[in-house]
Amino acid sequence: MPAQLQFPSPTTTFTLANQASAKPTHAVTPGASASRDSALERRARLTVRLAKLAAAGYLSPLARQVGGLGGCARPIRLTGHRTRVDTATGQVLDHLGARQLPAGELLVRCGNRRATRCPACSTVYRYDTYQLIAAGLRGGKTVATHPRVFTTLTAPGFGPVHNQPDTGRCHCGHAHPDSDPLLGTPLDPKRYDYTGAVLWNAHAPALWARFTTHLRREIAKAA
Repeated sequence: MPAQLQFPSPTTTFTLANQASAKPTHAVTPGASASRDSALERRARLTVRLAKLAAAGYLSPLARQVGGLGGCARPIRLTGHRTRVDTATGQVLDHLGARQLPAGELLVRCGNRRATRCPACSTVYRYDTYQLIAAGLRGGKTVATHPRVFTTLTAPGFGPVHNQPDTGRCHCGHAHPDSDPLLGTPLDPKRYDYTGAVLWNAHAPALWARFTTHLRREIAKAA
């Protein structure tokens, strides 16, 4: 053990022999004893490393860096550097390498949605999802005047067909039951636009894809 980690009083240290003489022994399986010893060894090694960091003055910066993860259990470790250069003069304004950070790496939250992988990040995701939905429904900082819009898009008509209107009677004058084979068929087959109906249904997927693409572009322009 390094000199700076020596305990002030050696009388506080107990050996296994002293404990065995003071208390009756208990049967312990080799596997459980080995796992306990390995856990104690890991804890001892971690304690030594933390003590060395504290003695060198690195523990506080490391704690601040790790604290920024918000309790993330599996942070993403990034290495590399960032250099900011003045494009006009070529002068290096600042340079930051991962090795200069307290952990020797740039630590980023994993952002996993599964609580079994990272409880902290999954909780943040769950809260963010709620806030996004709530802002869309009741309005928020960026959704103030029109918090929600329910849009109904209707395909063009190609001619009147037999249906079940709220009034109970079709345009033909009859009330069609659910099993009536006339439902959906043209009232006047001679004037119904069969060609337009076939073309519309054949090209509907491509038309919808183009519509959604242009809609996103227009919304982005207006934002």
